[in-house]
Amino acid sequence: MNPRQADSLAGASRQRGAVLIVSLVILVVLTLLGLNSMQTATLEERMSGHQRDRATALAAAELGVSEAEGWLHGQDLRGSIPEPKSGCGQQACDIYKRDQIDFLAKDDAWWSGHARTYTGPRGQAGTSPEYYLDSDRELMIRGRLNTEGNSVQETRVDYYRITARGQGAAQELVGDQAVRPSRVVLQTTYAIPKYGLK
Repeated sequence: MNPRQADSLAGASRQRGAVLIVSLVILVVLTLLGLNSMQTATLEERMSGHQRDRATALAAAELGVSEAEGWLHGQDLRGSIPEPKSGCGQQACDIYKRDQIDFLAKDDAWWSGHARTYTGPRGQAGTSPEYYLDSDRELMIRGRLNTEGNSVQETRVDYYRITARGQGAAQELVGDQAVRPSRVVLQTTYAIPKYGLK
């Protein structure tokens, strides 16, 4: 073999070694990209699960608000809305006095013992929604013209605040710890106008 052929064979073997190193580096980069994509997909799946659970909790809280509004409407039609109370012992009051309750400071035991539990089907919620009503029956008097002319008719409006709490149904483990289901607390005001007061 002449020296020129020996040099070309040595150069070819060096190139084959470089190709092996470059292909291994590319393989490592592709592996890292694949792992990153898997982690991203897992994170996105978990985020969508939490979003779905929160939407379930919101829907449950809305069911509680709806039932409370229906209860108030029914009581109003019968003319039998109870007076607000400061407390009712270990049971739920029909209506609490306004500002007697800080719902953010209350724990699960308080909600279980002092709030009303939704009685309809709960759908996908983890537990039945809970709600309570409060009011100080602050009255707003305003004038109203009746249809017969210029006479003024007094109008009273009773305001009731409805606070409802719904819970999602998440039953997930992250590592070895359980994730708490989402909770949503909604508050709304329900007004009942009273016309023709003397």
